[in-house]
Amino acid sequence: ETPKKSFSRPTFLMVGTLEPRKGHAVALDAMEAAWARGIDVGLEIVGKAGWGAEPLATRIRNHEALGDRLNWYPRMDDASLKALYDGCDALIAASYAEGFGLPIVEAGRAGKMVIASDLDVFREVTVAAPSTHFFETGSSDGLRAVIEKIAKRKTRAKPKAPKKPWPTWKESAQSLRDCVEADVWPMRHEPVGRRREHIWRLMEPVVEPDRSDFCLTLVSGPEDFGKLLRFTVKIDNLSTVNWSSAGQGDGVMSVNLGCRLLTGDGADTGIAAPRSSFPLVVPPGSSVYMSIDIAKTTIPPNAVSAEIFLVQEGVAMWRPTLVAPLERLSLKAEPPEQAQAAE
Repeated sequence: ETPKKSFSRPTFLMVGTLEPRKGHAVALDAMEAAWARGIDVGLEIVGKAGWGAEPLATRIRNHEALGDRLNWYPRMDDASLKALYDGCDALIAASYAEGFGLPIVEAGRAGKMVIASDLDVFREVTVAAPSTHFFETGSSDGLRAVIEKIAKRKTRAKPKAPKKPWPTWKESAQSLRDCVEADVWPMRHEPVGRRREHIWRLMEPVVEPDRSDFCLTLVSGPEDFGKLLRFTVKIDNLSTVNWSSAGQGDGVMSVNLGCRLLTGDGADTGIAAPRSSFPLVVPPGSSVYMSIDIAKTTIPPNAVSAEIFLVQEGVAMWRPTLVAPLERLSLKAEPPEQAQAAE
């Protein structure tokens, strides 16, 4: 058995791929705020960098606390991960949106408390956890308050048995079969009101300066995909607002990536490409890579360029926009100063 890793200070663990929606930046902000207030705590991060995680990865690699109060393990074997679960004080699950949350189950099996963003799915999956503290999704200050409360305890928290036994893989598979074949569900969580939904679903217009505080950079394109031309762009959210492709029921207020075709004198040809939607949420300070496709059969003879933009549906097209020529086929990135054009 792998020896348990012990920590000299209260230590918190995050497990999972680094992605904007996972909330690692929220956790790091909370830790930095706690450190600034003289709270000696540690953060252990396990997971490789995924799409849109370059700014966060650079921030971690260059952090002054790296190797001491902050550690990042892009890869780790099961035995070492188990040692981290056994040695930490609590797991942090800071996602803006999540499909399940397997690390919460792993922390529960290790008898460790969980600090989770207030998502409905986390309310479900933490039912059997020994203890759970919820904080407002996306709030680094709310997370910091929970971290400090745990850190200031006179004695370190000891592992506790789960509130009920975790199912085996065989039992879990049978439970899924019962859900599909017989509509028999092991548990149901009924959200209270719609409070948490508002956190990542846009319900009102984004106003200045937030709706112009972003950067569009051409990564590649147009790339020839037979019947399609594809542009890929990097989008940096420099504002203070969470962007989401989820809005009101009819789609109004959602933020999406759009594209329209222009003539040589910059006039709109009236031809627009279908919208591209964000994968869930794009929090402030994060980046996302997206593509948008134009059907070749829709391109009129007088079209010479594509104008790529962000739009809040039913509200306004945001500026600055990105204008790229149609005639150049390339798989290489265009220098930002050549690719980006602001009106």
